[in-house]
Order: sequence, then C-alpha cells, then structure tokens
Amino acid sequence: MTRIAYINPNSTQAMTDNIVRAARAALPEAEILGYTNTAGPPAIQGEADGRASVPGVLALIPVALAAGAQAIVLACFDDTGLAEARAAARCPVLGVGQASYLMAATLGRRFSVVTSLPVSVPVIEGNIRAQGFAGDCASVRASGLPVLDIDSGAEPVRARLAEEILAALATDGAEAIVLGCAGMAALAPDLTARTGATLIDGVAASAQLARAAIGFAATAPSGNGQGSKPTASPTDAAKRVVETYLELSMVPDPEGAAEYVAPDLTLIFTGGRRFSSPAESAAFNAKRYKWVRKRFLRTDAILDTPTGEVRVYNTGHLYGEWPDGTPFESNRYIDIFTVKDGRITETQVWNDSAELLLCRADLAEAPL
Repeated sequence: MTRIAYINPNSTQAMTDNIVRAARAALPEAEILGYTNTAGPPAIQGEADGRASVPGVLALIPVALAAGAQAIVLACFDDTGLAEARAAARCPVLGVGQASYLMAATLGRRFSVVTSLPVSVPVIEGNIRAQGFAGDCASVRASGLPVLDIDSGAEPVRARLAEEILAALATDGAEAIVLGCAGMAALAPDLTARTGATLIDGVAASAQLARAAIGFAATAPSGNGQGSKPTASPTDAAKRVVETYLELSMVPDPEGAAEYVAPDLTLIFTGGRRFSSPAESAAFNAKRYKWVRKRFLRTDAILDTPTGEVRVYNTGHLYGEWPDGTPFESNRYIDIFTVKDGRITETQVWNDSAELLLCRADLAEAPL
C-alpha cells in the first residue's frame, strides 16, 4: 500500500487531523500518516513563523522515514522548509503550495491564490516566482483571516473566502482558484458549491502528485546512480530516530522528544525506575543533575526481521554538573532502544552515575 506522510509545520494538532482527513478523502487507497511539529508556532503566518518552524519539521523527517513513508508532504502553503526537507529525505518531498501551482499548470488554468493574512502574500509571491509559475498566476489575494480561524471552518469564514474567490474570478482573470492555506482543504466542497469555481486544494493535489512520484520513482531507470538518494534501511532509519530523540531530550525538549515515542512507551531508568514519557524522565534528571548532556560514542542497530523491531544501542559519556554545581565528565552510559514503525517503544538506561555519587559520598569501596 502507498504510504504518504503529511508533516504539519505548525503545532496545532486539530489542523493536522483535518489535513489527514482531507488527504485520506482525496486518496482513500493510500495510508496517510500525520505528524505535528509540536516545537513550531501555532500557525505559520509570514516568513518569521516559517523560519521558526523549520528545525522541528526537519526533526520529523527521520520519524516519517522510519515509519515507512514513501513520500513526504509539508502541509503548509508557504512550502515551509521544502528545500531543507528534500536535502534531508531519501524519498520524494512535496509542498502543498508547489503541488497546487503544478496542478493548476497541468490543467492549463490561469490561477489566483486566496490565502489568509497579508503577511503571507510576499512569501507566496516569492515562491511562485522561484518555482517558475509567475506566468500562470493572475493574483495572490489575502482574505484577512488568521490561519486558525480558517481551520475552524465557521460560517463567517466560509462566507469571506467565497467572497474573495468570486472577486478573483470577476476581476483578476483567474480560471481556477488555489486555496492558499492547508486549513482550507476541509472547506473545498462547500466553497465549490457557493462559488461554482474550479478550486485547487493543495492537500488533495499533493496526495495525487505524491502517488505519481512514488510510482515513477519505483519504475524509473536508475542509470549509474549519480545523484540518487538510496532508501534508508530500517536500521539506519531507527538510528536516526534514536539520535534525534536523545538530542531533543538533552535540550531538554520533552514535548519534541515525545514525537518519537509510541503511546505505550516503557522507559526503564537506572535502578529499575519505570517512566512512561520523556517528561517523566526529564523531571527525574532535573533532580539528579543541574544539567546533563550526552557525548555519543557510537550507535549500532540490528533488525529483528520476524517482528520488524529494531534494537538500537547508543553508547558514550555523560557530562554536566551535579546539583551543587560540581562538574563531571566521562560518566559512561549505554541506552538500549526498541524501535517499531518509526517510534520508540522501549528504552533501557544504564550509566555510572550511582558509582560517582557513592564516591562523592565517600561510600565507594575503592576510588574511581
């Protein structure tokens, strides 16, 4: 089955849910995965929000790949982080904005974009020029509606969008309207009924184009392989998930780290302590250390083919400060992870902290 991952660059889960529903309706035969950038702003409204969301978007790329995504769609009309994501991924990566323009050009329709706030217009116009669609674009219109208002789908929102669509058709010479916000995807049927316009929804367009890209990539001749991106092995993908999870845990960013764990995570710390979330382990570490970081030595992985689980072994040294500010170095650790379908299901943690604490308390049998 075709598997496509939609990454929402903003942190609003309800918007991710609406996007996934729209993609599944557009391509019911595919498996659609949805990921929310919990480290991003609540909405992407302008260039500054876009820049702020990129690190979180890139952190979700290995999660999607480890879950078996054959294509990734960035579900923000500004195509936030598109170039960076393409450089990081080993599969086709689409933006809903670019997918919309390409679909309009393929259909031979001169289009206008109806988007959210005026602050988004320069970003969209810049993307249209950079991607080579300026000759097909009649106008970019701001509705004056914030992104989260659009996602709510209230009656005044629908009426305002319909008004702007009709104005673009009447005065701008548009033959089709590109819905310039991923949150408009769920409103497309209603807006079509109100306006009679040919509407191009970037979520639906990206689903269809992602399927085509997956099919082409599977059948295209490989030539000499120059410039190709080999598919990540399950072990390599799992190692990226674990290392990204550990890096976020060290910030500490327990919410970001939670994107990489399964809902039924089992986390077994030193001494056999059991936690069920990164937030719980971060709270424990906050009592034991003033701050602590990991210096990776190596990460190894092995695939259990019958179950599809990957065991990942990350070893290295802890360094940081004890609660009283005394620094420490070379605290050996080994963490063992179980990764399944791109998520960490179990973590077991061992380190030398207990021995170091015994030594500090003059309780060690021999000096370290």
